[in-house]
Amino acid sequence: MITQLLVPFGTALQDAAGSSIGMDLLHTFIRWLHILAGIVWIGHLYFFNFVNANFAPTMDAETKRKVVPQLMPRALFWFRMGAATTWITGVLLFGLVYMMSPAVMQSTVLLDDGTTKEVISNRTWWILTGALFGTIMAYNVWFIIWPKQKRIITAVRDGQKPEDAWVKTATKASKVNTYLSVPLLLTMVSNSIPTLFSDRVMGLPNLAFLGVMIVIGLLTVYGWYKIAPGVKGF
Repeated sequence: MITQLLVPFGTALQDAAGSSIGMDLLHTFIRWLHILAGIVWIGHLYFFNFVNANFAPTMDAETKRKVVPQLMPRALFWFRMGAATTWITGVLLFGLVYMMSPAVMQSTVLLDDGTTKEVISNRTWWILTGALFGTIMAYNVWFIIWPKQKRIITAVRDGQKPEDAWVKTATKASKVNTYLSVPLLLTMVSNSIPTLFSDRVMGLPNLAFLGVMIVIGLLTVYGWYKIAPGVKGF
Protein backbone atom coordinates (compact mmCIF):
# COMPACT_ATOMS: atom_id res chain seq x y z
CA MET A 1 0.00 0.00 0.00
CA ILE A 2 2.70 2.51 0.99
CA THR A 3 4.82 1.45 -1.98
CA GLN A 4 1.86 1.99 -4.32
CA LEU A 5 1.53 5.53 -2.99
CA LEU A 6 5.22 6.26 -3.53
CA VAL A 7 5.45 4.87 -7.06
CA PRO A 8 3.41 7.71 -8.66
CA PHE A 9 5.63 10.20 -6.81
CA GLY A 10 8.73 8.55 -8.22
CA THR A 11 7.14 8.39 -11.68
CA ALA A 12 6.29 12.09 -11.48
CA LEU A 13 9.91 12.87 -10.63
CA GLN A 14 11.01 10.67 -13.49
CA ASP A 15 8.67 12.42 -15.95
CA ALA A 16 9.79 15.82 -14.70
CA ALA A 17 13.43 14.94 -15.20
CA GLY A 18 12.80 13.28 -18.53
CA SER A 19 14.79 10.23 -17.40
CA SER A 20 15.02 7.71 -14.57
CA ILE A 21 16.68 10.29 -12.31
CA GLY A 22 13.51 10.84 -10.28
CA MET A 23 13.11 7.17 -9.42
CA ASP A 24 16.82 6.86 -8.70
CA LEU A 25 16.61 9.78 -6.28
CA LEU A 26 13.62 8.23 -4.53
CA HIS A 27 15.44 4.90 -4.31
CA THR A 28 18.58 6.59 -2.98
CA PHE A 29 16.67 8.56 -0.34
CA ILE A 30 14.84 5.49 0.97
CA ARG A 31 18.00 3.37 1.02
CA TRP A 32 19.85 6.18 2.84
CA LEU A 33 17.08 6.32 5.45
CA HIS A 34 17.11 2.51 5.66
CA ILE A 35 20.82 2.43 6.48
CA LEU A 36 20.59 5.40 8.86
CA ALA A 37 17.73 3.83 10.80
CA GLY A 38 19.60 0.53 10.88
CA ILE A 39 22.60 2.24 12.48
CA VAL A 40 20.38 3.76 15.18
CA TRP A 41 18.64 0.43 15.81
CA ILE A 42 21.64 -1.89 15.85
CA GLY A 43 23.80 0.63 17.71
CA HIS A 44 21.33 0.66 20.61
CA LEU A 45 20.98 -3.12 20.41
CA TYR A 46 24.72 -3.48 20.94
CA PHE A 47 24.66 -0.93 23.76
CA PHE A 48 22.01 -2.96 25.60
CA ASN A 49 23.74 -6.31 25.10
CA PHE A 50 27.45 -5.55 25.36
CA VAL A 51 27.52 -2.44 27.59
CA ASN A 52 24.40 -2.06 29.70
CA ALA A 53 23.95 -5.80 30.37
CA ASN A 54 27.35 -5.83 32.08
CA PHE A 55 27.05 -2.39 33.70
CA ALA A 56 23.57 -2.71 35.24
CA PRO A 57 24.51 -5.45 37.74
CA THR A 58 27.15 -3.13 39.25
CA MET A 59 24.48 -0.66 40.43
CA ASP A 60 22.81 -0.99 43.80
CA ALA A 61 19.02 -0.91 44.10
CA GLU A 62 18.81 2.79 44.90
CA THR A 63 21.05 3.75 41.98
CA LYS A 64 19.00 1.58 39.63
CA ARG A 65 15.84 3.27 40.87
CA LYS A 66 17.29 6.64 39.89
CA VAL A 67 19.06 5.69 36.66
CA VAL A 68 16.89 3.05 34.97
CA PRO A 69 13.61 5.05 34.72
CA GLN A 70 15.50 7.97 33.20
CA LEU A 71 17.95 6.15 30.93
CA MET A 72 16.08 3.16 29.56
CA PRO A 73 12.89 4.83 28.23
CA ARG A 74 15.05 7.30 26.29
CA ALA A 75 17.29 4.59 24.87
CA LEU A 76 14.35 2.30 24.10
CA PHE A 77 12.57 5.11 22.22
CA TRP A 78 15.41 5.39 19.69
CA PHE A 79 15.77 1.61 19.70
CA ARG A 80 12.20 0.84 18.70
CA MET A 81 11.85 3.82 16.33
CA GLY A 82 15.02 2.67 14.60
CA ALA A 83 13.60 -0.83 14.30
CA ALA A 84 10.29 0.37 12.88
CA THR A 85 11.90 2.75 10.39
CA THR A 86 14.39 0.13 9.24
CA TRP A 87 11.63 -2.39 8.64
CA ILE A 88 9.28 0.04 6.87
CA THR A 89 11.98 1.42 4.57
CA GLY A 90 13.05 -2.16 3.84
CA VAL A 91 9.53 -2.95 2.66
CA LEU A 92 9.55 0.20 0.51
CA LEU A 93 12.88 -0.75 -1.03
CA PHE A 94 11.62 -4.23 -1.80
CA GLY A 95 8.60 -2.74 -3.51
CA LEU A 96 10.51 -0.12 -5.48
CA VAL A 97 13.44 -2.24 -6.57
CA TYR A 98 12.13 -5.76 -6.83
CA MET A 99 8.37 -5.68 -7.35
CA MET A 100 8.73 -2.98 -10.03
CA SER A 101 11.52 -4.91 -11.78
CA PRO A 102 10.43 -8.57 -12.03
CA ALA A 103 13.56 -9.38 -14.04
CA VAL A 104 15.63 -8.67 -10.94
CA MET A 105 13.63 -11.27 -9.01
CA GLN A 106 14.34 -14.14 -11.38
CA SER A 107 17.16 -15.82 -13.24
CA THR A 108 16.92 -17.99 -16.33
CA VAL A 109 18.68 -21.36 -16.09
CA LEU A 110 19.36 -23.85 -18.87
CA LEU A 111 18.11 -27.36 -18.14
CA ASP A 112 19.70 -30.60 -19.36
CA ASP A 113 17.00 -31.08 -22.00
CA GLY A 114 17.85 -27.74 -23.57
CA THR A 115 14.85 -25.87 -22.19
CA THR A 116 15.02 -22.93 -19.81
CA LYS A 117 13.38 -22.28 -16.48
CA GLU A 118 12.81 -19.16 -14.42
CA VAL A 119 14.06 -19.46 -10.83
CA ILE A 120 14.46 -17.06 -7.93
CA SER A 121 17.66 -15.09 -8.46
CA ASN A 122 20.59 -15.21 -6.06
CA ARG A 123 20.13 -11.52 -5.38
CA THR A 124 16.54 -12.12 -4.32
CA TRP A 125 17.54 -14.93 -1.95
CA TRP A 126 19.91 -12.54 -0.18
CA ILE A 127 17.24 -9.88 0.12
CA LEU A 128 14.58 -12.34 1.31
CA THR A 129 17.00 -13.65 3.92
CA GLY A 130 17.57 -10.12 5.19
CA ALA A 131 13.82 -9.46 5.13
CA LEU A 132 13.18 -12.59 7.20
CA PHE A 133 15.82 -11.68 9.78
CA GLY A 134 14.69 -8.05 9.90
CA THR A 135 11.05 -9.02 10.38
CA ILE A 136 11.89 -11.41 13.22
CA MET A 137 14.01 -8.74 14.89
CA ALA A 138 11.45 -5.94 14.50
CA TYR A 139 8.74 -8.22 15.88
CA ASN A 140 10.93 -9.03 18.88
CA VAL A 141 11.49 -5.32 19.54
CA TRP A 142 7.88 -4.21 19.40
CA PHE A 143 6.00 -7.23 20.72
CA ILE A 144 8.41 -8.85 23.17
CA ILE A 145 11.27 -6.61 24.29
CA TRP A 146 9.41 -3.30 24.60
CA PRO A 147 6.34 -4.65 26.49
CA LYS A 148 8.56 -6.55 28.93
CA GLN A 149 10.93 -3.61 29.38
CA LYS A 150 8.03 -1.32 30.26
CA ARG A 151 7.10 -3.68 33.07
CA ILE A 152 10.71 -4.00 34.22
CA ILE A 153 11.29 -0.23 34.22
CA THR A 154 8.05 0.43 36.10
CA ALA A 155 8.93 -2.17 38.73
CA VAL A 156 12.41 -0.70 39.25
CA ARG A 157 10.97 2.82 39.48
CA ASP A 158 8.53 1.66 42.15
CA GLY A 159 11.26 -0.05 44.15
CA GLN A 160 10.02 -3.54 43.32
CA LYS A 161 11.88 -6.55 41.95
CA PRO A 162 10.95 -7.28 38.31
CA GLU A 163 9.61 -10.77 37.71
CA ASP A 164 12.28 -13.18 36.50
CA ALA A 165 10.05 -14.24 33.60
CA TRP A 166 9.98 -10.68 32.24
CA VAL A 167 13.75 -10.36 32.39
CA LYS A 168 14.39 -13.79 30.86
CA THR A 169 11.94 -13.24 28.00
CA ALA A 170 13.30 -9.78 27.13
CA THR A 171 16.90 -10.98 27.40
CA LYS A 172 16.30 -14.01 25.19
CA ALA A 173 14.60 -11.93 22.47
CA SER A 174 17.39 -9.34 22.64
CA LYS A 175 20.05 -12.03 22.26
CA VAL A 176 18.25 -13.51 19.26
CA ASN A 177 18.26 -10.05 17.67
CA THR A 178 21.94 -9.57 18.45
CA TYR A 179 22.89 -12.86 16.80
CA LEU A 180 20.79 -12.09 13.73
CA SER A 181 22.09 -8.53 13.45
CA VAL A 182 25.43 -9.30 11.78
CA PRO A 183 23.91 -11.46 9.00
CA LEU A 184 21.20 -8.80 8.63
CA LEU A 185 23.78 -6.06 8.11
CA LEU A 186 25.52 -8.21 5.50
CA THR A 187 22.32 -8.53 3.48
CA MET A 188 21.69 -4.78 3.82
CA VAL A 189 25.00 -3.88 2.17
CA SER A 190 25.10 -6.80 -0.28
CA ASN A 191 22.95 -4.96 -2.81
CA SER A 192 25.97 -2.87 -3.84
CA ILE A 193 28.29 -5.88 -4.29
CA PRO A 194 27.32 -7.69 -7.55
CA THR A 195 29.94 -10.39 -6.96
CA LEU A 196 27.83 -11.73 -4.09
CA PHE A 197 25.06 -12.62 -6.54
CA SER A 198 27.21 -14.81 -8.80
CA ASP A 199 26.27 -18.48 -9.12
CA ARG A 200 29.50 -19.36 -7.34
CA VAL A 201 31.37 -17.23 -4.80
CA MET A 202 34.84 -18.30 -3.65
CA GLY A 203 34.22 -21.72 -5.16
CA LEU A 204 30.93 -22.27 -3.31
CA PRO A 205 27.38 -22.30 -4.69
CA ASN A 206 25.80 -18.95 -3.91
CA LEU A 207 23.39 -20.12 -1.22
CA ALA A 208 26.11 -22.21 0.42
CA PHE A 209 28.31 -19.11 0.56
CA LEU A 210 25.43 -17.16 2.11
CA GLY A 211 25.05 -19.91 4.70
CA VAL A 212 28.77 -19.77 5.51
CA MET A 213 28.60 -15.99 5.95
CA ILE A 214 25.62 -16.33 8.28
CA VAL A 215 27.54 -18.83 10.42
CA ILE A 216 30.54 -16.47 10.49
CA GLY A 217 28.21 -13.69 11.64
CA LEU A 218 26.78 -15.85 14.43
CA LEU A 219 30.27 -16.84 15.59
CA THR A 220 31.32 -13.18 15.55
CA VAL A 221 28.50 -12.24 17.91
CA TYR A 222 29.32 -15.23 20.12
CA GLY A 223 32.86 -13.90 20.39
CA TRP A 224 31.60 -10.44 21.32
CA TYR A 225 29.49 -11.91 24.10
CA LYS A 226 32.62 -13.59 25.48
CA ILE A 227 34.64 -10.35 25.33
CA ALA A 228 32.01 -7.96 26.75
CA PRO A 229 32.10 -9.04 30.44
CA GLY A 230 35.86 -8.50 30.50
CA VAL A 231 35.60 -4.83 29.51
CA LYS A 232 35.73 -2.96 32.81
CA GLY A 233 35.14 0.64 33.85
CA PHE A 234 37.69 2.81 35.61
